[in-house]
Amino acid sequence: MNEISIKQVEPILVASVRKPIQKASSLSFDYFCENLLSTVNKHINNMNSKRSVPCLTMYHSGLFINTDSRQIDMEVVEPITNVIPECNDVKVYELPLVENMASIVHTGSLSAIGETSNTMHKWLSDNGYSTNGPVREIYHKGDWLTDNPDEFVTELQFPVRKY
Repeated sequence: MNEISIKQVEPILVASVRKPIQKASSLSFDYFCENLLSTVNKHINNMNSKRSVPCLTMYHSGLFINTDSRQIDMEVVEPITNVIPECNDVKVYELPLVENMASIVHTGSLSAIGETSNTMHKWLSDNGYSTNGPVREIYHKGDWLTDNPDEFVTELQFPVRKY
C-alpha cells in the first residue's frame, strides 16, 4: 500500500519550460516531454550551469488536476545550482516553499501512475483536503538508472489545504 504523508517542501531554484499539449494531439506525449526537457537542458548547458536533482514535471491542469480539460498544461523543471539568464522558452525562478504538500511514492512504470494518483485523490477527499496549485511528478529513479520500468521510483506531490 502506498503511504501518503503531508510535508513541507523547501524553495528551490529551477530552469523550466512550460507549454500545453492538446490531449487529442497526434504528437506523442513522450516525444513532447522529451522535447521540452531537451530545450531546458540545452539552455542550462549553454549557460555552463549545473543541475541539482531530481528533475520533475509540474502539471498545472489536464493531468492529475482539472482532468476534464482538453489540454495538458505542463512544465518540465530542472533544479539548478545558480541563477542563469532566461531565454524565450526557458524561465528561471525559485519554486516557492510549500508548507503542506501531500506526497505519495509510485514504484513502477509511469504508465500505471494513474492508479497512484487515484489513491491520492481518494485520500485527499477522505481527509478533507483540496489541491492548491500544480501537481509535481518527481523522478527519483528512471531510465537513466535502470532498463526495468518496474524499478522506476516517482513521487507525486500535491500542494494541499484543508477545506
